[in-house]
Amino acid sequence: MDIISYLAHDRIRISYRPEWNSITGSTNATILLQQVFWRWIGNRGERFYKFLAPPKNPRPESLYQEGDSWLEELNISRHEFNSAVKKLEERDWPLIGHQTGFQKPDRLTFWWIDQENFEVSMRALYADSKIRIPDLSRGTKIRNPDLLHIVQRNNTKNKGRDLHLNEFPDSIKSHPEFLDMWEHFVNKVRKKGPTDRAVRMMVKEFPSPGVFIPSLKQSIKAGWTGLFPVAGPKARNDQISGGYSNDGFEDSTPKS
Repeated sequence: MDIISYLAHDRIRISYRPEWNSITGSTNATILLQQVFWRWIGNRGERFYKFLAPPKNPRPESLYQEGDSWLEELNISRHEFNSAVKKLEERDWPLIGHQTGFQKPDRLTFWWIDQENFEVSMRALYADSKIRIPDLSRGTKIRNPDLLHIVQRNNTKNKGRDLHLNEFPDSIKSHPEFLDMWEHFVNKVRKKGPTDRAVRMMVKEFPSPGVFIPSLKQSIKAGWTGLFPVAGPKARNDQISGGYSNDGFEDSTPKS
């Protein structure tokens, strides 16, 4: 068999979903998340074990088989792998989890998907997509009330304007007040929907939920079609001249 035919029929493939990068923060983290998810699903939603690297001196009774480690499967270095794990675990809502223990003669690491956090993140990511996403939470008890709020909100199909949720960082999208307020702002307060470029520049101006959410609340309450820094009455003139306005955000100046 020639190399072209071999590659065309090769079943050993690793999926890559580039749109997940906005959640994971890197290509390696996205690929690792995809592989953890695939193996977790294959194990019926239960924890599964996976070696980090090949044992230096595997014993005959070891569970290890050639190729049965993350570094071999992904063909990346230990440093690259650890960096990917940190991006998925060291966050407000971790997407995966792992725990290491000994099962003679092996040192085994068990991996799993944090189902609640994973589902909420994916629903926020694909909220504007035309892909029909089934109700994954049906029959699943979600313990965190903030996560439950977001899942319930995303289970309702948005019939209004494009919310451009893919342009927002996970920290803002996952805020429990964001989705309802942003939909109201886009569909009720503004005369027309924003463009992708306008939303990107808005997020750049207000990059964290600590500044974005209060500014959004202020604009909804005042009926403004743009976002402005939250300040007292004395700063109003500065807001009028320095508030956020750009392509796709017409008539954004606060009304007097």
